[in-house]
Amino acid sequence: MLNGQNTIYFATIRKLTSAFGALFNNIYIARYSGTGGTGTKQQAIKVPLFYGPSQKYFRVLEDDKRRGKTKVRQVFPRMSFELTSFNYDSSRKLTTMGQTLAVNPTDPSTFFRQYNPVPYDFVYELNIGTKNTDDGLQIIEQILPYFGQSFNLPLNDIPELGIIKDIPVILTGVSKEDDWQGSSEDTRVLTWTLTFTVIGYIYPTFT
Repeated sequence: MLNGQNTIYFATIRKLTSAFGALFNNIYIARYSGTGGTGTKQQAIKVPLFYGPSQKYFRVLEDDKRRGKTKVRQVFPRMSFELTSFNYDSSRKLTTMGQTLAVNPTDPSTFFRQYNPVPYDFVYELNIGTKNTDDGLQIIEQILPYFGQSFNLPLNDIPELGIIKDIPVILTGVSKEDDWQGSSEDTRVLTWTLTFTVIGYIYPTFT
């Protein structure tokens, strides 16, 4: 039974989200002397990453443009990621009364008892905003090779019990949108959306 005074919070979803974002936190694009990725490499630019829906950021950006505060080319490329949904996965259901036991580090004569976790699929979107096609392709080509089948993300779910799992991250879709709003180069935004399913678990309390 649920008990409001017996709070269950292992920060599992928070850990999962942070670990997912960390996968894309060290991506760079290069600037070349020629066009289309040709010539001498002149500059490497780290692509900023933040959490939140891309639509919200683009809306703020458009407001700033109308006020004359910024220009699109000054803030792109840029990436954002967001947890969009999660769903119970009955195909991975474990025995409800199954347990994991671990020695209590403060009292070796006693044990912690953890019931089996509940399987959930977490859906994340990674949004990539660029001013030109080549920037987008540079970013995409640094991500796609790692997700041919799935990528296993190690996650320290419950340190108190030594529960560490390899969480599969599966790329399920890639789409592109060209937000062309006129002849000015300052109004164009290319958006790539990558959708991922993360095969995770949520844990009940332990005793």
